[in-house]
Amino acid sequence: MIIPAHLGRRRSRLAIALLALALAASASIAPGLRADAATATRTVSGVIGDATTGAVPANTSITLEYGESGTVFAYGSVSKTGKYSFALPKVAGTGFYVAVFTDDGKHVLETHSPSFDLTTTTPSFTRNVKIAAGARLTGHATPTSTTARYAQAYTADGDYSGYPGSVESNGAFTITGLAAGTYRVRISGDDIAPVYVGGTSSLAAATAFEVATGQTIDTGVTAVSPGATISGHVTGSPGGAADMAEVSLLDVDAPSSEKASFSPSHPPFGAFTYTDENGYYSLENVPAGTYTLRFGASYNDVKHVTQFSAGNNAGVVHRSDAEQIAVSGTGQITRDIALPLGGSITGTVTADGKRATFTSTAYAQDSDGKWEALARGSSYEGDGKYVIPGLSAGTYKVGFTSYSTAALFTDEYYDDSRTIADSQTVQVVGTSATKGINAVLTVAGPLAKFATHPLPVITGTTAVRSKLTAVPGTWSPTATSYTYQWKRNGTAISGATKSTYTLLGADAGKAITVTVKGVRSGYTSISQTSAATDAVTPGTITISSVTTGGTHAVGATQKAVTIVSPSSATLTYQWLRDGATISGATKATHKLVAADGGKAVSVRVTAKITGYTTTSQSSASFTPPRALTATPVPKITGTAAVGKKLTAKAGTWSPAPVTLTYQWKRGSTSIAKATKSTYTPTATDRGKKLTVVVSGAKSGYSKVAKSSASVTVK
Repeated sequence: MIIPAHLGRRRSRLAIALLALALAASASIAPGLRADAATATRTVSGVIGDATTGAVPANTSITLEYGESGTVFAYGSVSKTGKYSFALPKVAGTGFYVAVFTDDGKHVLETHSPSFDLTTTTPSFTRNVKIAAGARLTGHATPTSTTARYAQAYTADGDYSGYPGSVESNGAFTITGLAAGTYRVRISGDDIAPVYVGGTSSLAAATAFEVATGQTIDTGVTAVSPGATISGHVTGSPGGAADMAEVSLLDVDAPSSEKASFSPSHPPFGAFTYTDENGYYSLENVPAGTYTLRFGASYNDVKHVTQFSAGNNAGVVHRSDAEQIAVSGTGQITRDIALPLGGSITGTVTADGKRATFTSTAYAQDSDGKWEALARGSSYEGDGKYVIPGLSAGTYKVGFTSYSTAALFTDEYYDDSRTIADSQTVQVVGTSATKGINAVLTVAGPLAKFATHPLPVITGTTAVRSKLTAVPGTWSPTATSYTYQWKRNGTAISGATKSTYTLLGADAGKAITVTVKGVRSGYTSISQTSAATDAVTPGTITISSVTTGGTHAVGATQKAVTIVSPSSATLTYQWLRDGATISGATKATHKLVAADGGKAVSVRVTAKITGYTTTSQSSASFTPPRALTATPVPKITGTAAVGKKLTAKAGTWSPAPVTLTYQWKRGSTSIAKATKSTYTPTATDRGKKLTVVVSGAKSGYSKVAKSSASVTVK
C-alpha cells in the first residue's frame, strides 16, 4: 500500500500508525508493491525494544518509509523478541527510515530509526530502535457533556503528536504517547468550537506545556463553548446543485505549506466538509479567527473550477485574492457560490518504460507573479493517464511526481525540465481539454557527489528554554533541502528534526550537536555533524508572585496563590510563623490555629523542574489577631415580666481585661438604646422572646460575640 505524498505527513501519520498497528494485530505483513523486492536477499533488520529495559512493548508495528512525505514502502510486524526484517526495495535514493508505532499507552506512539540511503546494491545492514517512555498530558473540559469530544496535542508547527484522548463525560481527558518536547492542547467536539488550553483559538497563542520523557502534566481546566456557523449553497453551471463539492475553511495565519489551493483544510488550521445532494453545506462551531473559504468540485467532477470566496455569490481562482472572513461568537455567516465551468489538462506519463503511478500538478501565476499550485490529477490505476480538472482559461505549467515504490524517479515539469522556471507553459482555452501533455520520468541514475559540504554551525544561547538554530553553511552545488537531527550527548532527540530546537530541561548539563543532511536530486546525500556546544545551563524558573487568600483570623483557612513560569513547575509549600517553619503545614492551604494569633504568618513556595534551577519565594506576611481564651455564653437573670428588671450575667472573659458591650434583642431585632447590662421590659415586649448579645473586645485579639438563651416576657 502506498500513501500518496500529497496527503502530507500532518494528515496521514496517525492513519498510517493505526493501519500499521491493525496489520500487526492480524499478523499481516505487507511488503513493498514490487514483487522482486519481496524476494530480495538484501535486508534492513534489527531489534526494537524499550529504551531502558529492552522489553518489547505491546501493540508495536513498523513500516519502511521514504522522505518527508512518509511514502510507505512496506508494512511489517515485530516478533515477540523484538526482531524485525524488511527486504530492501531495488531503488536508489536518500532519506529512508524505519518507523515504529507503539500503542500501549506507555510508550512514544511513533519513533524513527536514523535515516539511511539506498542504492540498488546496498548490502544488508542493521537499524536497532529504542522506544522511549511516552509522556502524557491530562486535563478537563468544562462544562461537561456526553457529546463526543477529543483532545489532541500539537507541536508549534501544527503537527499531530501522540495519541488523542477522548473527553470523558466528567470532562477529563488523557493524551498519551508523547515524545519529550513542547506541545499545545486543542479540544474539539461536535457541540463546541475547537479551543486550545489557554482559552484561545490560535495555535501560536496557546499555552505551551514542556514534558520530559515519561512525565505526566495536568493542563488544568479549559472552558469550552459553541462557535459560529458558516453555511450556504453551492451550484454548478448551468445552475444545478453541486453534490459532494468540497468546502474548506483555512486560517489566514496557517503556514504556507497548508495553503496549497488544491488541498482541503484540516485541523489545527482549518475545517472541511462536503455539500449534500442538494448542494447545501454547513461548517458548524467555527472558532473565532480570520479565514479564507475554498469551494472545490467533487472528485468525479472534471468540469467545474475550484473557487475561493470573494463575498457572497462571488469567487476568485487564487487564495491570495480571496476575501478574509472574520469570525467571532456564535453568529451565522452565509456564503453561496456558483462554480463556473472550466477546462482541463490531460496526458500520459511513463516511467522506466511502463505507465507510471504519479501525481500531476497545474501551476498558475498569482497576482504577485508566483507560480501557485492550483489543481492536481493523479494516476492510481497504473495506466499512466491523468486529468487535471477544473481549470479556468489561462496559462499554466505542469509538474509530475511519481510515488511508485518500484523505483525512485526524478521529478520534472513539462516538457522534460527539472525546474519550474525552465519549463514550458500550457494553454487552457475555454472549457476544452488541452491534451497530449505527456511526460517520461527517468530513474535517478548514479548519484553525483557534493563538491563542498561544510559542518553545520549552531547559533543561540545554550540555556534551557532558549532556541538553537542550525546553520548548514554553503553547499556546492546547493542542496535543495536539508534534514536535521538534534542530539543530546550524541543520542538523537526524539522529534527534534527541525532547523531550530528549543532546549528542554532534559538537556541541562548535556552537550548538544546537530546532524544536517543535504539532499539534492541526483546526488548522494551527505550528513555533517556540528561541533558540540558547551554544557547546557539550567533553565530559570520565575515566580512572579506569591499571595495568600482568605480571612486573616484564627480558624480561617488561607490559600497560597502562585504565578510561576514555566507553568509545568512542581510547587511545594511551607507555611511560616514568625519566620519559623510550622510543623506539618506543607500544603497550598493552611488553617490558622490559636498559635498563629499575633504572629507574622507567611508561606514559602518552592518551584522545581528537572533541568531548571530550583527557586523559592515567600509571600508577604500577615498577623492574624489572637483568640480570646475564655468567651462564656451570657445568662439572663431576673423575672421576665413587664416592668421587671433583667440583668445580663456576662461571666468571666479572659485574658483580662476584656471590654464588654451589650445589645438586647426582641426576637431577632435589636432594641434601640438597650445597650447596658440591664434591661426592663416594656408592654411592647409582652409575649416576646428576649435575648442579650455580649461582645468582647481587646486590642490585638479577635472580637467575639456571644448570645444568651432566650426568655419570654409575661
